[in-house]
Amino acid sequence: GHWRCRWSKPVSNGSMRAMRACWSAAVAGGGAYLYSRRRREHEAKERLDSLRGASDELTVDQLSTQSIEVLDDWSKEILTDTDNAVRTSTDELALAVDEFGQQDTAPFRKAVEAAQKGIADSFVLRQRLDDAITETADERRSMLVQIITTCHDVDGELDRQVRSFDEMRNLLLNAPD
Repeated sequence: GHWRCRWSKPVSNGSMRAMRACWSAAVAGGGAYLYSRRRREHEAKERLDSLRGASDELTVDQLSTQSIEVLDDWSKEILTDTDNAVRTSTDELALAVDEFGQQDTAPFRKAVEAAQKGIADSFVLRQRLDDAITETADERRSMLVQIITTCHDVDGELDRQVRSFDEMRNLLLNAPD
């Protein structure tokens, strides 16, 4: 038997089998591609999660061995988180100055100012990465590592200063009258 579409020529069973085989191969190929893509995304997410957990011990050399995709995702995440931390610290600094004065808050002010500069520099790098000019893989990797390390360092210093102020505040609250 022949299968026939209204506007086409008759199709033989052999041609029909060949068309089905082509469609099956295309569907299977698409499925394999989607599976492979999902697996790569899952593996990248796992690598990112493990990097987050080990971020305090990672060296620049260790970061540089990561895939650009993982570094790109992490740089976006840490840049956003650090920007939020800098904003919060700026607000906390204003309260600390009211509570402790300019002199006692000088280290915190310096840390906030350094953090604001670091975050601004990181945003400039991020913008360069996202502009129309394509960097080489090595340039891209270097810029991503720089964003991650700058944000990590800035956030660590802000955390140290906040702990210091919490200790000062506790001493003040617990001091005998």
